[in-house]
Amino acid sequence: MKRRNALLLLPFLSSFLYSCNNDNLIVKRYFAFDTMVNVYLYESDSMHFSSIEKMIVETDKMLDTYSNQNGEAYRLNKEKEGEFDGDFISLIKYCITLKDISGGLFNILISPLKELWDPIYSSSNKELPSIEEIDEAVDKISSSSLEIDGNKAKIIGEAKTEFGAIGKGYCLGKIDSYLKDNGVKKYKVDAGSSSVILGESGTEEGFNVNVKNYSNSFKAKNTSISTSSIFEQSQEIEGNIYSHILNPLTGSSSPLHECIVVEAEDPAFGDALSTILMNKTIDEIKEYENEYSFSSMVFDEGKLTYSSIGNEG
Repeated sequence: MKRRNALLLLPFLSSFLYSCNNDNLIVKRYFAFDTMVNVYLYESDSMHFSSIEKMIVETDKMLDTYSNQNGEAYRLNKEKEGEFDGDFISLIKYCITLKDISGGLFNILISPLKELWDPIYSSSNKELPSIEEIDEAVDKISSSSLEIDGNKAKIIGEAKTEFGAIGKGYCLGKIDSYLKDNGVKKYKVDAGSSSVILGESGTEEGFNVNVKNYSNSFKAKNTSISTSSIFEQSQEIEGNIYSHILNPLTGSSSPLHECIVVEAEDPAFGDALSTILMNKTIDEIKEYENEYSFSSMVFDEGKLTYSSIGNEG
């Protein structure tokens, strides 16, 4: 899929800018999920930060498939089966549901493709994988599955789990529930700005959300915003863009769109949706919106091509 070369110089949508009354603002930043998680609480007690930090640290540990050998995801990938914490089992069940409703476009057992494409979009390597290598990776994914029995999980097949398409949204969902349960109304939390939760901002309209690179904006509050974009990790080879957004059904790393923005009640669902919709046509996206009650923006060739979100500006 050909793109305008100038767009490659633009950063990924760490893109969200916010406005809010800064009186009594308390900010804490934590490094997790290979990014900075920024927590902004307005007119709230700082005691909540210890609970929020614990959720971030524990979720990052649970879903780390590379370095934390005591984490659930790491152990499952290494041992292929075992008994795990109830939160981890619940998340895997949810991911299985997302695989079903996406027709396979969301699949946490995507490791064979990720390992194949990683050297392309994360370095200067410009040697594309062969069709045979891509087909082999797709076959490994399609022949792999997850089985759940009580608190026991098992991977059948050669693939391993990857939670990059849902981990940050899942963590923000836990934080969002905690803040609401404790009566905190004015807040925003972003995980690298690709996943954001917004409470109230102190104004009736809510936060002003600007989508950088496209000069579009909208107002939002008491919701979550998620994005997927080819600008985060990508490589141009012979006029085509190859990105980190992979299609587990075809093996392609060239999604249909440049960027998807999703506004959804559930941050985990929004996080997954933003990835799923990158490989859906606009007509299919509209059908998903009607069925699953969310809003979205679609960007192609440097401009907004579809929006059901607020005032796109």
